[in-house]
Amino acid sequence: MGTMVKVRYIHSGQAIGFENRILASISTPDRMLFLSYPQDAEKFDLRKTKRFPLLLPAIIIKNQLETNGIIKDFSRDGIQFISKKLSHSSETSFEKGDEITILSQFIGLSGKQTFKGIIKSLSIDYNSIRVGIQFKDIQDDMKEKIDQFIIHLSKHFE
Repeated sequence: MGTMVKVRYIHSGQAIGFENRILASISTPDRMLFLSYPQDAEKFDLRKTKRFPLLLPAIIIKNQLETNGIIKDFSRDGIQFISKKLSHSSETSFEKGDEITILSQFIGLSGKQTFKGIIKSLSIDYNSIRVGIQFKDIQDDMKEKIDQFIIHLSKHFE
């Protein structure tokens, strides 16, 4: 024991790495290493814009079919939308590259906001659907509203 190891992993859009020492190891019931607490860690943001965690009701619309859910996180470039998977719902019609409309009321902004977006990622499991959406063709006034919302969020996450 006492061997130095390099640990690297990705979490919440950041690559994190550090060096530390192996304190002990076990092989039963499964192989596991016990490491010393790292002296320091390096972090590197993988995303070009910061994401803010949210739980904000929203609707995404594709071909006039509405899917209710929540915005799980928000950035200047887009959102992650999550919805319960229903056997009769339209989520199976979502595909990467689809253009959709996002409808939600953002905290600090008056009225419901409507955005256009493109589906960039899609994950469907046994009880939910996760849709990564990049904003599309955002007008200057809407960019200003997004920036205001991000300023509002930044006050709570710094």
